[in-house]
Amino acid sequence: MRVATHPSQGFRITARSPGLSHVPEVARGVLFDRIMKLRELMKSPVTVDEDTPLGEVQARMRAQHVRHVPVVVDGELRGMISDRDIYCYRALMSNEIDWERSPAKWAMVTAMQVADPDDALADVAHRLSDAPLAAMPVVDHGKLVGLVTANDVIEAQVRAAMA
Repeated sequence: MRVATHPSQGFRITARSPGLSHVPEVARGVLFDRIMKLRELMKSPVTVDEDTPLGEVQARMRAQHVRHVPVVVDGELRGMISDRDIYCYRALMSNEIDWERSPAKWAMVTAMQVADPDDALADVAHRLSDAPLAAMPVVDHGKLVGLVTANDVIEAQVRAAMA
């Protein structure tokens, strides 16, 4: 299930590319001299399944110091859940039900962008800047293989600029 594809994979990002006008001219050459692919920085995510209780999801997120968790069934991405999704669900259901026992599928987001391991970092940085979630699942042949967050992208770009 791929929501978006990008024909710019494999092309060098230049200063004329849309979405890069905010990057200082000096940094443009430094950040995008070499095309970094997501497979170089994606992380293996903490995952849950659709029936994991939200209380357990929240506990795992806190223990692992993450804010976004992919929801998977048999390795296939079904949705994403963020700490904000849990807070909103808690607020909406505080008087109705025991939110901690509600399954993850009741609070997860199913409409999301996904990336490919071979997507260029600059492409994903641009897509993340426009996305409602600050994380993007990386999917290869229908299976979740990693996760990239906005913080991962920023760290990679800072490392590249300092190299």
